[in-house]
Amino acid sequence: MASLGIAERCDLIDQIELPPVEHHTAPDEREVRYSEGDTEGKVIGGSVMRQEKSLSPQQQTDVAYSTLLAQLAADSKDKGHSVEWYREYMRVMSLIGWRSEKLDFSEIHGKLGQKLSEIILNLLSSILSAEQIKDLEIILNSLKDPQNVESNFLFNKKAASGTNATFQISDAYIGTRGGAAMHFLASQFNGKREILDVLGIKFDSSSMSMYMSVSQFELNEDIYGGVREQVRAKLGDRAKTEIKGIQI
Repeated sequence: MASLGIAERCDLIDQIELPPVEHHTAPDEREVRYSEGDTEGKVIGGSVMRQEKSLSPQQQTDVAYSTLLAQLAADSKDKGHSVEWYREYMRVMSLIGWRSEKLDFSEIHGKLGQKLSEIILNLLSSILSAEQIKDLEIILNSLKDPQNVESNFLFNKKAASGTNATFQISDAYIGTRGGAAMHFLASQFNGKREILDVLGIKFDSSSMSMYMSVSQFELNEDIYGGVREQVRAKLGDRAKTEIKGIQI
């Protein structure tokens, strides 16, 4: 898609099919903050993201809106087929300006009874600093706090589908070129029981299988700047209802 011009990208964004609007939260939903100076945790549909304090409010918004649009486009496909879901996700990410490595999924095993959140942090420790891992651990654990009930509900609602789950955990930061970038963990999970708490799943090789891919993304801000308003318009009210802050 590198050869596409901005006008062509805008036209293709307009053509993206999105699933019907769902209402996940009560009317008194809180406004998500996009502010400088603090490391933030956010639920963005079926993903949990740590956003570094070095990101400007505009960059925080760009990362949140762009990844949400890619998720929603993929959600219009059958979530029971994770390969198709991620294919559409990556297509839209490329369309709106994200450069990335190819997702290379490997089967992941943990210790019997080990929580999925612990397995995720162990994987990400290969590319994140100790401080980043500590922040992300706090963010993931805080999802269970009563003050984050809406955020936790949204994440589980969007990530899980019956006995399967398709979700992402990411760390957004300033890349080497000065634009927004992400360390990104993509996951596919298949089990035998209905999933109500994705991150609380305890590993048991006899009743589940999971595949994960760790990669990096970098946003071409010149391209995204040209399609920003199309992305915002395409999301509409979902930019509020499907993005929630995580109170630490």
